[in-house]
Amino acid sequence: MVSEIRDADLDELIETIRDQGVESVAVCFLFSFLNPSHEERVGRALRDAMPTLEVVLSSEILREFREYRPTSTTVFAAISGA
Repeated sequence: MVSEIRDADLDELIETIRDQGVESVAVCFLFSFLNPSHEERVGRALRDAMPTLEVVLSSEILREFREYRPTSTTVFAAISGA
C-alpha cells in the first residue's frame, strides 16, 4: 500500500528540521529504486524551503534493490556534504 505524502506532513517536517538546526538530510524511502517520486517530492520541498540545506536522495545516489547500501551510501553523502 502506498500512501500519499500530505502537504501538512511536509510542512511539519520542514518546521522540525528548521527548529533543530539540521544542516543535511538523507532521504531514503523503501522502493524508491522503482519509483522515486515520493523522495523527489520531499527533496524538492526541502530544497525550496531551505536552499542552504544539504539534501541527498537515495534515488539520486544509488538506485538499487534492498535498503542497506542505498541508505548507508546516502547517509554518508549527506554527512560528508557530497
